[in-house]
Amino acid sequence: MYRLLIVDDEPMIVEGLKAYILTADYPFSAVDTASNGREALEQMEKQPPDMLITDIRMPQLDGIGLLSAVREREWGTKVIVLSGYNDFEYVRSMAVLGIENYLLKPVNEEELYATVSATLKKLDNEQALQMKEQLNADLIRENIINRWLYGSIGENELIERAEFLDFTLEAASYQPCIIRLLGTNEDKDPALLRCADRFFPGTAAATMPAITRETSLPFTAWMKRIPRRIPFPFF
Repeated sequence: MYRLLIVDDEPMIVEGLKAYILTADYPFSAVDTASNGREALEQMEKQPPDMLITDIRMPQLDGIGLLSAVREREWGTKVIVLSGYNDFEYVRSMAVLGIENYLLKPVNEEELYATVSATLKKLDNEQALQMKEQLNADLIRENIINRWLYGSIGENELIERAEFLDFTLEAASYQPCIIRLLGTNEDKDPALLRCADRFFPGTAAATMPAITRETSLPFTAWMKRIPRRIPFPFF
């Protein structure tokens, strides 16, 4: 779902556009309005919309000033401009800053529908691309960390690759994890044994105490025996 902001100093135009947008089959979770560019910018500072429909000639802050502020803040908002017949030079100035389309007043409903639909499709495509890029980044990160866990690369190389790929090895919170290797050492995966012994020396051959109420050795005391060998979290 997307957010839309409509900006115009003519109340009838604002209310008319909002009513049309709300009755059309658009995936907007919110349709907000503002009467001038300054009021719109104050709203956008709190929560930038995905799409902006704005007039050019407005008091306090006109459409060009509003679009310039939006681009300076790099919000990525898609902008559709409303213009009069004598606003061509203004439209050209705004086109340089990046707009999806300009609509002449009075606004034609079919043209508005086509423009908003095309802009929404562009937002969908960009969102899908971002999700794909994030998925690829997650797979690369997981592969690098798995290679480090199994000893294919050292700690320094892990840190270098993390810095190169711009992902952090630190987290705001941690999830502790205990792995118990069942069976005899002959039955266990050698790579898993090496991994366990690398971070918890001696635990590959040791037996973890059963966690019961009758356990004579408190579990927390057993955990304190494990040396802190890992300076950053698992993922």
